[in-house]
Amino acid sequence: MKYIILILALLFSIDSFGLTLTTAQKTTLRNDALAQPSLQTCIANIDDTCVANYYNSNSTVVVWKSSELESDIYNEPGFNWTLIDGLTQGKRDEWNMLFKQGSYNPSQVNKRNAVIDIWSGTAAKLLVQTAILNVSQRFATNLEALFATGNGTNTSPSTMSVEGTITPAEISTALRP
Repeated sequence: MKYIILILALLFSIDSFGLTLTTAQKTTLRNDALAQPSLQTCIANIDDTCVANYYNSNSTVVVWKSSELESDIYNEPGFNWTLIDGLTQGKRDEWNMLFKQGSYNPSQVNKRNAVIDIWSGTAAKLLVQTAILNVSQRFATNLEALFATGNGTNTSPSTMSVEGTITPAEISTALRP
């Protein structure tokens, strides 16, 4: 019996695993969806999965990741391991502190500034800095791009205020409040 209750609880709370938008964000999403010519058939047919698929697909807007694993940076071909020996003790400590939790948040300006500070000075260090900052970016989904702020380019990525995928149920509540 307890397993049935657990399964029912999971089924009825499945939306809690998705993205939850504020009322204002739902209004922005609804207005954007209604303005997208490619979504008009989906909306007319009440095909919320079609609309969700559009918003969950990648855009051309470049954003800072909200988390970058230390291991991904170390696996980046542009990371020059031999330069670690040349860092001052303070710079090595700063680098280790940046990844104390195993990842860092490149969407935070102070964290990007730490990378810039640590990997500056010589041309070789600047190449490492560029490699780290490049791996700390990605393309936003159409949903993320809708709410992102900034230029959205490789040289000036945007910062996300909404991150993740949207469910057809959330699309439904945005389109038909």
